[in-house]
Amino acid sequence: MFETQWSGLWCESVENNFEMSPDKKFRFSVYVVELDTAILKDQLVLLRNPKRDASKPCVYVGMTGLTVERRFDNHRNGHKSSRFVKKYGVRLMSEFYEH
Repeated sequence: MFETQWSGLWCESVENNFEMSPDKKFRFSVYVVELDTAILKDQLVLLRNPKRDASKPCVYVGMTGLTVERRFDNHRNGHKSSRFVKKYGVRLMSEFYEH
């Protein structure tokens, strides 16, 4: 898990979306989402990935202050989401981000 401190900045959500440690440090997590191969029909994706290695999966990598599961749910429900994850997100690939 990636961890950082922000001095002089404090933010709390009414819904308690941030999971804070007792010493009030922000905790951030990097996460990886597997994307359906149907994304390869998207012209923008093809233009931005001209040297794509077909032997590797299509993935989205993000960072969040929420739990990765909650952030993935938000993507899927359209709340502050990447259009790619909302439309093509298959699953969280915890094997790439859990320690």
